[in-house]
Amino acid sequence: MIEVQILWSSQSGRAKACARRTHRILQTPSCRLIENGDDILLRPTMSFDQYGPHRILSLNKENTNAVSTRLILFVSTTGDGEHCDSIRETWKLLLQNSLPYNQLEQINFALFCLGDRAYGPDAYCAAGRKLASRLIQLGAKPFSPIGYGDDGTPNGGVFFDLDIWLRDSLLPCFSIHENNTSTECFQQLSSTHQVTLLNQQNSILGDESTAGAVDEEWLNPRYYDSYRTFFSESSPISAYNDTNKRYPESNLPPYIGVIKSNTRITDIGWYQDTRHISIQIDGPRLQAGDRCQLPYLAGDIATILPSNSESSVLKFLSVLPKSLIDKIDVPLNIECTSTSQHITAKWPSRATLKGILSYCADIASLPEREDLRNLSFCCNPIHPYGLEQKAKLLSLSELSDSALFADYIIREKRTWADVLYDFDSIRYEPSSEVSPGDICNINSSFIPLSLEYLLETLPLIHPRHYSIASSPSFIILEHATNDAERGNNCILEICVNVVQGSTSRGRSYEGLCSSYLARLTPCSRIQLWIRPGSFHRLPLQLEDNHVGFKSPVLFIGAGTGIAPLRALIHEREAHLKRYISDQHLQFHATRKQDNILLFGCRKSDADFYYQKEWEKLVNEGFLYLLTAFSQQESNRKIYVQGVLREDKNGKLLVSHILERGGAIYIAGNCKMAVAVKNEICELLAKYLAGGLNESKRILKQMQTRGLFSIEAWG
Repeated sequence: MIEVQILWSSQSGRAKACARRTHRILQTPSCRLIENGDDILLRPTMSFDQYGPHRILSLNKENTNAVSTRLILFVSTTGDGEHCDSIRETWKLLLQNSLPYNQLEQINFALFCLGDRAYGPDAYCAAGRKLASRLIQLGAKPFSPIGYGDDGTPNGGVFFDLDIWLRDSLLPCFSIHENNTSTECFQQLSSTHQVTLLNQQNSILGDESTAGAVDEEWLNPRYYDSYRTFFSESSPISAYNDTNKRYPESNLPPYIGVIKSNTRITDIGWYQDTRHISIQIDGPRLQAGDRCQLPYLAGDIATILPSNSESSVLKFLSVLPKSLIDKIDVPLNIECTSTSQHITAKWPSRATLKGILSYCADIASLPEREDLRNLSFCCNPIHPYGLEQKAKLLSLSELSDSALFADYIIREKRTWADVLYDFDSIRYEPSSEVSPGDICNINSSFIPLSLEYLLETLPLIHPRHYSIASSPSFIILEHATNDAERGNNCILEICVNVVQGSTSRGRSYEGLCSSYLARLTPCSRIQLWIRPGSFHRLPLQLEDNHVGFKSPVLFIGAGTGIAPLRALIHEREAHLKRYISDQHLQFHATRKQDNILLFGCRKSDADFYYQKEWEKLVNEGFLYLLTAFSQQESNRKIYVQGVLREDKNGKLLVSHILERGGAIYIAGNCKMAVAVKNEICELLAKYLAGGLNESKRILKQMQTRGLFSIEAWG
């Protein structure tokens, strides 16, 4: 017997989706996988850390003559070539120097790496490549060529690359025998939830007469505990807990924050809407010596759980079968019937359908190919176009129609409601003379869109990550003179660009979380976690003999990349001013160029974020400011890497690194970050005997010491 275990590590869900599609293809009932005459047992998909780091190391012992294990791995790269949270513990264990070279010699694996070429050749699929190298060092053997998925691949991104890899590399490694007993390649989703309607008599939620007393269902006392447990499942693995923020945990309930202000910081006539949002979080303060701290550090990340807009919920409801619309406000008891701890989705045990669609299900997302395949079985064959629509959905889910899928879903950004509207046989319910049971007998592959099947099909809302734009030390310093006010100002701030636009055919779209944040008004409640960011070793040590920092810092950012840099700059400012206050000194200008900010945007009068703050720090002698405005002059585009090259012919940078031992922190979109990193390497290479190789080595050493970090996104 051969066991196949599919493992994934994912930050945004793409690797998990690839694992899901692979699992479905490998267990198609019309096919039978065998190898050397042995049947293959396919296990449920899991994340690396769910499977267990120590279990991977013990697979050699588990393999016997009767059973052997093959691993199919899907590994995403995040940040500047780093591993995702869901494999961090496994990766730490695999890196132990004490592991023998033959630790995994009986293990065979196949690996599909996910990444984005826009991050540059060094970071592209780096996490997967590093994992493959380490597994081979420990004796494991690849049984299939390694696959690479690029977010930028036409007609589907990593999913297009996945299908090519499955067809040309993975599946040929198995012997696939047709199962002649099956006439149709059909697999019904197994139900992992049982839904019960709770009426006035059997409801355990109490009196329903005050159901409208609380606007937000997740805050309603009748549902609060159920939602709280559900939301905890979305907690980032690296989220801080309340008792000791240096020991991350998982499955933590989110903080509940209250919006204090939501201000547009781009010019009112500018096409881009960027918001500065201040959030007061209801969390305990942490004690550090004799000082009281907020529960985050400068450079940390706020992980925010968004909700769907009322308009998108109503749009989705309008394309559901009437039998489901009638149950929209009925309290539901949702019981998970699966014994597996690794099912696709878990839902609140007490909720209404409207609540689930508002706070839990990602109805604003683009359906994946597997989702279209699952919806195909809900096309009612009695509908005049039911069979035709079913065939079209099945076709859209396969590689052969990848270009059509890209045109229909990806380029036109069709959401779940759009698909259900176009394929109206899914919501078609015939007259009472024909029962769903009779239709199922006629066509065994037809599945009416019930509450249970809807829950099996819809994806969960995943939280989104935003760099915190505030410094906890600076926040406390601002309110140090008012003890009463200080206790109520556990505040963090974020800078958010609202995603909105239209497709080539005029279809409007918007980002789920950014639009959600833009809608929030003062006193609105929000759910969030806090997790470590990329800038966790900010130099704060001061010189002994005068007021100044031992290590200068060069901050390079563009657009909303200014958010984490603002937090770091304010943290250095607060640290210095607190020292001056404690020593009863008078503040004066720090050593020139201790803090250098190089910021890029389009126009100085449109999207120069926090301009007045920087000008104030420049006037105080605390900050040295360089700017790059790409649309300021019609005949010249200036970018941050160009300013870096031209400022004193690059000597500012070279002196900063080679003479003063300074730190460099970069934040913004990945293309900018890659261009800046390349520029730094080339400028250093001109002054180093070892050229480009030595400059890369120096940056690597700085990165190890926390003096060079990049926080970039696509």
